[in-house]
Amino acid sequence: MNQEEFTAGNIKSKITGLEKLATFEPVTCHFTSYLENRETSLSELSRWIVLDPVLTCRILKLANSPSYGFTGQVSTVNLASVIIGLKALRELIWSISVMDQFTDQPKLIDQSEVVNLWLHSNYSAIAARYLAELAGYPAAGEAYVAGLLHDIGYQVLLQQFPEKYSQVQEWSLLKNIPFRMAENQVLGFRHDEVGAWLGEAWGFPPIILEAIRYHHAPGSGLLVKIVGLADLLAHSLREKNRPEAEHWMNVPETEIMSRMKEFIPGNGHDLDYYQDHILGEGEKLNEVLQDTTLLSINA
Repeated sequence: MNQEEFTAGNIKSKITGLEKLATFEPVTCHFTSYLENRETSLSELSRWIVLDPVLTCRILKLANSPSYGFTGQVSTVNLASVIIGLKALRELIWSISVMDQFTDQPKLIDQSEVVNLWLHSNYSAIAARYLAELAGYPAAGEAYVAGLLHDIGYQVLLQQFPEKYSQVQEWSLLKNIPFRMAENQVLGFRHDEVGAWLGEAWGFPPIILEAIRYHHAPGSGLLVKIVGLADLLAHSLREKNRPEAEHWMNVPETEIMSRMKEFIPGNGHDLDYYQDHILGEGEKLNEVLQDTTLLSINA
């Protein structure tokens, strides 16, 4: 697709017709033993599904399809799994695991970027669930999914338009500007819009679409505020462990803590306390990565 054809309208049209995205290989590899064990429960499968944004998207897409009669209503993996059923869920995951092995990913895809996106999505999900509990949000599982999928637009750009994704990365580094600002300058649109286009095409509930579309500009909706802050907390983990990886992010601790007070007024904990909690909850992520050569790219 040349530059003249690379317009928001054309890209939205292509995304609307997108049938699938490739999942994160270490997660699908871990599924094999669970799928081979006929005694594996629905809840056990669900615990692995929520470790991958793309796999979660594909499960939600199916559960929200007209075939099941719940279009735009299913916002959690647990509910999606119940609607789809154990037998169909097994078959779907087997199909995804097998087909993704034979899907040629563009050579331009930077595998370190794949891992970093996966880690950021998972830490954002953990943070969103934690914030939801602190704020008394009635559906912590929904908050988790919204946090997990908030950057799904990056996955679309990375997998479907790797050359453009690389151009945005290079421009961001060259100009020392946030990635989303570079997106506007290079592409004319941003990953949050791309993610919302995908969610609309795949029948996601409006509340999840709102969190994806507006997580960089949190409005009055509580879930959007939760996901926006969860995104900052997840970025702060990389700033803490690898400052050079987030050279343009530099989210002031005062801003994060100011937003935290909206959820827990008067709480005396510092940022390290919340970061340690999120990292502790995310210990399973290293289990997923430990058998791969990608572990060294951890956040």
